[in-house]
Amino acid sequence: MRFLGWSLLLLALLLGVYLGFGEPLGAVLFRLDPAVLNLAQAGLQRRVAPWAWNDVALPLIEQPVWAVPAALGALFLVLSTFRRRA
Repeated sequence: MRFLGWSLLLLALLLGVYLGFGEPLGAVLFRLDPAVLNLAQAGLQRRVAPWAWNDVALPLIEQPVWAVPAALGALFLVLSTFRRRA
């Protein structure tokens, strides 16, 4: 779990340097595949819950591209410290 945390933090750094630290995740996803955001919106609203797009997914894709992997990496690193102590 520690390796995954450090890998995600490294990915966040590389994404920030390569794409710019202010680039939103949604803009990067749209550049990679324009249909992916529409597909994700339709899938979340139909299969999970209608509020899942507006309250969960939309705030995530409005974040800078490096923020999501950085947050996940930090979470995995924190969880790995608890796992080692137990």
